[in-house]
Amino acid sequence: MSSEVIAYAVDRKKIKEIYGCKDKDFISDFMSEFSDEIEELAEDFDVNLSDFESRLDLIVNAKPYGEDDNVWIYNSLYEMFCQKYGELIEHEEFMCYLEDAIDDTPRTAFLQIPADKDFEGADYYSIAYEDLDTFKKIFLTKPSYAHEDYYIDEVNTIFDFAKENKRDLVFFAY
Repeated sequence: MSSEVIAYAVDRKKIKEIYGCKDKDFISDFMSEFSDEIEELAEDFDVNLSDFESRLDLIVNAKPYGEDDNVWIYNSLYEMFCQKYGELIEHEEFMCYLEDAIDDTPRTAFLQIPADKDFEGADYYSIAYEDLDTFKKIFLTKPSYAHEDYYIDEVNTIFDFAKENKRDLVFFAY
């Protein structure tokens, strides 16, 4: 179960373009732009900065991922891509239990990254602009608390923001 849900309205096309773009400058620019966040994560999880850079290189150059003990790094990079090419949607207290709305939906991303079923970190769910109405209905009907006014307001705020701005939606649940 989640304790915090973060929502981003993103440009899916720009995120998808990262995979296989083979742009070395993107790697160095990205590592520089997100250096503080990457350094903090590296310290918290006892990994090296080069672990982030090597996985970013795999994404940018569309190289095979192989076995990896730190798949969570891809999750973190995906959230940073959402920060770079999107906007955090401010909300009051949205859905502590994301799994209640889409519990049978696997993690989805707008680019190819490996999923780690055993990782206890962030779950992420990406919803394309053209699917916003469908998923909004699911979010407003499936959870047992979907009738609560605060919940309805939050779902409407988040989905309407993405729709009005012609953006795709990505949730990260921690």
